[in-house]
Amino acid sequence: MRTIFVAVDCQNDFMLPSGKLYVPGAETIIPNLEKLTIFAEDNAIQTISTMDWHNANTQEISDKPDFKQTFPPHCLAGTDGAELIKEVAPYCPSVVDWDTGIYTDVHLDIFRGSDELIIRKDKFDLFEGNPFAAKIIQKIQPDVAVVYGVAADVCVNFAAMGLLKKGIRTYIVADAIKALPNCEVNQLVKTWIEAGIRFVLLNENENTGNPFVQAAKTAVGYNIRPYYLLSDVVENH
Repeated sequence: MRTIFVAVDCQNDFMLPSGKLYVPGAETIIPNLEKLTIFAEDNAIQTISTMDWHNANTQEISDKPDFKQTFPPHCLAGTDGAELIKEVAPYCPSVVDWDTGIYTDVHLDIFRGSDELIIRKDKFDLFEGNPFAAKIIQKIQPDVAVVYGVAADVCVNFAAMGLLKKGIRTYIVADAIKALPNCEVNQLVKTWIEAGIRFVLLNENENTGNPFVQAAKTAVGYNIRPYYLLSDVVENH
């Protein structure tokens, strides 16, 4: 059984209070993001890090943002804000750009074998924001995807739902995600559960008031196993 970790947009502009489009409280999940990074390294699990990588023509960037479909300038290509936080930054990744290059089957084979892979994108949706993302996932052929990062109600949601639609068993790490301030957590969790996504908790006994942790523990009243530990999910990796 092949497992991949998908670290969604763990970039300075989102994760740090000084960032251009800071997700409130995102810095509080950094220790758990680091734990996931170390776990992947120790267990030879391929990690795909997605990155917003925008330019002046990006459709979602606006001087008059509505904070739903458009946002202020952030994660502009080549800026410090677009870089991954140091706790998750890979050592020697293969990088897949959305706007340059033509990737052949030879490239895809290289990406499949890369322990650390960065996929840059220009839209919320990983699979719409990079024309090569779907081909790469198809080449990797994962059975299980463990998803985490920011923002839970935007790019994490798109990544998780997109992976699930490709027939991949998909888990979201409830204590390693943060959402935008107006996120309706229970409705989002309901959508995920009904679609077939399940939850992982890194810290089973943690009681931080994180609404996603609470939702995972109760499964919003659904008659399912409320959450899994990471060891449950990757046991047969």
